[in-house]
Amino acid sequence: MGYKCKAVLNEGFVETFATDKEKTTQHTETDDRYLQNRMLSYVTNHHVIKYCPSIPHCGLAIRLNSDTESMSLSEVKCQCGHKFCFGCLQAPHQPATCEMIKKWMKQMREDNANLAWVEEMCKQCPGCGFPIGKIFYMPANMR
Repeated sequence: MGYKCKAVLNEGFVETFATDKEKTTQHTETDDRYLQNRMLSYVTNHHVIKYCPSIPHCGLAIRLNSDTESMSLSEVKCQCGHKFCFGCLQAPHQPATCEMIKKWMKQMREDNANLAWVEEMCKQCPGCGFPIGKIFYMPANMR
């Protein structure tokens, strides 16, 4: 079955792949894998249900109370205690929208790259502490 295949696999079909040893036990490893994949499929195919992004992963899923709630401004708390935004799975960021946070995070990454360049290419003026290029001098009127 390929990517985005719409075929439905029931438990009976999955049982045909169980080993003889697994078939003799009441609860098999194949059953576990089937149930895990079935749950993962259910959660990923419903826009009002998402897994908690906690680290380490708690394995719990959260269902938004209603379809009408704004997902981009929905702060939720998992049973494990982890709080996050339901829309983007980042830390809670009300009143900013998920799109605003995405842009902010991009800007922060770019600013960090600029800061790293300044730290590598500049040093502090011994007189005033102003960052100057390592190969340049501080003009007299700036001292």
